[in-house]
Amino acid sequence: MKRIWIATILFLSILTISSQSYSQDEFPLLEGPYLGQRLPGSIPEPFAPGIVSTDNYELTGVFMPDMKEFYLIRNGGKYEKPSLVVFKNENNRWSELVISDREGTPVISPDGKTMHLGKKYKMRTETGWSDVKSLGSPFDHLPIMRLTASSK
Repeated sequence: MKRIWIATILFLSILTISSQSYSQDEFPLLEGPYLGQRLPGSIPEPFAPGIVSTDNYELTGVFMPDMKEFYLIRNGGKYEKPSLVVFKNENNRWSELVISDREGTPVISPDGKTMHLGKKYKMRTETGWSDVKSLGSPFDHLPIMRLTASSK
């Protein structure tokens, strides 16, 4: 139940628009877990204003199971087309990177090894993510918007 609350609050927060945004040169120092933000309470509020919640279009934020990467779809500003963006925590400091053009809406498997993107997916490799792969038959002809994943 706690995960559902956190996911719901995070999703609503990402959809909330903030008036402040940072250029890559001004990217603030974010230290600690959860993108340097305080844990959510029971009242929805913008998540990481100006960093995640900006005056651009953000969609579907999802943390990796180890909470060291946060993926979302972003469009607007320097992102001329919808892009898969990751905020990555290395050495206790967060940075923002573009992974690829949008291929679908990211859903991470519970073990963190698969990123589902609608009818496609990527597998975790030693150097990052594999190229996009098709789920194949019988999914080729199904209108899949999002998948969910379970450890079972």
